[in-house]
Amino acid sequence: MALIDHDKNMTAVFAEAPALNTDADTAIVSEIIDCANCTGVTFVGVLGTLSDANCTYAITMEQGDDSALSDTAAAETVGTDITRTLPSGTFADDNEVFQIGYIGSKRYCRLTVTPSGNNSGNFPFAMAVVKNGLRKY
Repeated sequence: MALIDHDKNMTAVFAEAPALNTDADTAIVSEIIDCANCTGVTFVGVLGTLSDANCTYAITMEQGDDSALSDTAAAETVGTDITRTLPSGTFADDNEVFQIGYIGSKRYCRLTVTPSGNNSGNFPFAMAVVKNGLRKY
């Protein structure tokens, strides 16, 4: 499902359905996002209440030209708001929202959030992607 805002030339799509990750430190991997016909994409992640006081998480982004990302490599251009590095976080980041943009040269990208020290297994998380600057033909 996608919502289109024709005035702003953008669309929002699912990247990862809302879920309670109960598998301890298992990585949460977004859908592979097709960046064709847009000037960039913005991943928007939403964290719920993290119950484990030792939990941290790291975020990575991959890119490639193959639709299954068999040619995956670390993304070349990432940014979060003003900084140029991917965020990480701790258990203190309850009910937070983060955004990460991709404006690389590859057609496909995906984002991975990897919890660590999540012994209780409660890592509620969801992610959407906004495709920016859609080109109309």
